[in-house]
Amino acid sequence: MATAPKGKKLRRMTDIDRLAAEYKRNVEAMTGEYQQSFGEFEAGRAKAMEPYNVASEQYKTAFADYEKQAAGYKERLAAHQKAIEDVQANPRQLVGRTIGGGKRGFMYEIEGQRYAERAGLPEGYSVDASQNLYKDRPIPKFTEKAPTAPTAPTMPELAEFDSSGFAARRGELESTFKREVGERRAARLGAVSRRATRPMLQET
Repeated sequence: MATAPKGKKLRRMTDIDRLAAEYKRNVEAMTGEYQQSFGEFEAGRAKAMEPYNVASEQYKTAFADYEKQAAGYKERLAAHQKAIEDVQANPRQLVGRTIGGGKRGFMYEIEGQRYAERAGLPEGYSVDASQNLYKDRPIPKFTEKAPTAPTAPTMPELAEFDSSGFAARRGELESTFKREVGERRAARLGAVSRRATRPMLQET
């Protein structure tokens, strides 16, 4: 009983090896295309992001300045509030005493001029029972405006890399490779089966 010719077996293995080598080359070529396409996409994305990156750096600097200004503003506002509380606790300030009396009552010198208590004192001045002269303390005003925070830049909306086309092609390559290998293996098994059912084919 003769065995199957070695040449045919070698040819079938070589055929499958050829398919595998071709599949590998196609995959490597597609991988190169993918890498090139992705590299170009990343380069375009980086270029599109350049204005935003510049604006972001400017924003960081501006925000740091704003934080310093805001901290100083907060301190001055707290000091102002403390001054208001002090005035509210002590609304009058002692500025002198009577300099003598007369027909119109006790006299007081205010800003270089003499005033009689009964004739009336300038607005904001008052005396107590001990003839002490007081001046109303004005409520301090705070006119400084709070610093304005800088506006953060808006990141541009960029599309994601679409690899679906490459995935589909890769899947098609793999499917074709498996199908062709399967066909060749099936053909080989069919040939072996025919020889087993027809012994005359195995005779020399």
